[in-house]
Amino acid sequence: MVQHTHKEITILIIDDDKDISDNLAEYLTENGYSTTNTYTGQKGLELIKQQHPHITLVEFKLPDINGIELLKSIRTNSPETIVILVSDYATIDAIAESIKHGAYDFIAKPFSFNELELILRRAIEKKTRREKLTYLKRRNIILALTLPLWALLGYLLINLFI
Repeated sequence: MVQHTHKEITILIIDDDKDISDNLAEYLTENGYSTTNTYTGQKGLELIKQQHPHITLVEFKLPDINGIELLKSIRTNSPETIVILVSDYATIDAIAESIKHGAYDFIAKPFSFNELELILRRAIEKKTRREKLTYLKRRNIILALTLPLWALLGYLLINLFI
């Protein structure tokens, strides 16, 4: 079954503030995550389609695309990617709209790295649980489909040798 370590977790950072994006990438890399960062929503969407990262940190207000529109595009192009929106504009409406469209969480700037790490750990745990559930469902489907075949083979073998 799936058990992720930090090194296996890929995080894409999409933030038009170069300093924030670079600092986040540096911090996350130093803490064992594999990161890529970009400064535009369009480039971020291209990277999503190419890399299918485990987690994406997305600035809610990007100059080239609205955070909700980018969130919808990410959910369409990489449904397994967990999206965490980050913004100075953490209004109740923005948070509700984000969650409604599939964001895992919404974190308000400025935030501490400890706060981010807690959210990332919960997101990784959720992803791991979801992958385990998918694995178990697939295994159960295979068992359900092959069990009648095994029963038939057993019946034939018993009747051939009796």
